[in-house]
Amino acid sequence: MTFGTTVNQPIRLYWTDNPNLNVTHYKIWRRVKHNGVVYPDEIITNVNRGVQTYQDMGYVLTSTYSHDLL
Repeated sequence: MTFGTTVNQPIRLYWTDNPNLNVTHYKIWRRVKHNGVVYPDEIITNVNRGVQTYQDMGYVLTSTYSHDLL
C-alpha cells in the first residue's frame, strides 16, 4: 500500500490486489489522532476486488504538521 504525495489534495491510497482469489473485497479503515487524542477506528468504505485506489475526501495531505494524523 502506498499513498498519494500531492500536497493540498485529498488523501489517496493505492494497493495491489491480494493474490488469494477468495479475497473479494476490502474494507478501508481510518484512525485519526487529533491534538493528541486518538479516536476509534472507523470503516470509511468497502471496495471490490479489482479496485486498487481510494480517495479520502475527508482529509488533505499537508507539508506541515496539522494536528491531524491518519
